[in-house]
Amino acid sequence: ALYISLCTNSFIVFQCYQHPWPNNRWSLVEFPDVLCHDDFWFKNLLPLGLFGINCYVVGVLCFFSWLNWNAPKFFHTHPGFRIRYRFLLADFRLDVWYWGIVFLVRNTLLTVTPLIAHNDGNMQATVLICILTFFLVLHVFYWPWASPANNVLDTVILCGLIIVS
Repeated sequence: ALYISLCTNSFIVFQCYQHPWPNNRWSLVEFPDVLCHDDFWFKNLLPLGLFGINCYVVGVLCFFSWLNWNAPKFFHTHPGFRIRYRFLLADFRLDVWYWGIVFLVRNTLLTVTPLIAHNDGNMQATVLICILTFFLVLHVFYWPWASPANNVLDTVILCGLIIVS
């Protein structure tokens, strides 16, 4: 949940909407009084947004990917590793220990969806359904959670999100 909110807040700077004609200016969705693509946006908000994306989206994803890549090596040799990064590894079956990264990639793609075709809700819904369907198929194929109840629950939640979208 923290990762999703960090991603969403990092992408807020790039979520703009167009004013009606004849103005043809762009404003931030969250802050309508702030104009996109003007001097203030380029000098202050663009660097802040890029910094947030590099630190919170790309940086966290790369760090957790590195942890997952090295987990088989560190899991048995470093006793603190198992305790420190339990949230990333412990809930999944042993043969799909890397599923935490798949989960983070899914959440990242879901937070990027409002940036795609920002003025076209139908396109956003289509992209959202495609992302959710892709990860539903992966989920059903791999059945990653250690608990069968969690697998069923995750499947039901993904199906519900697809229906609602």
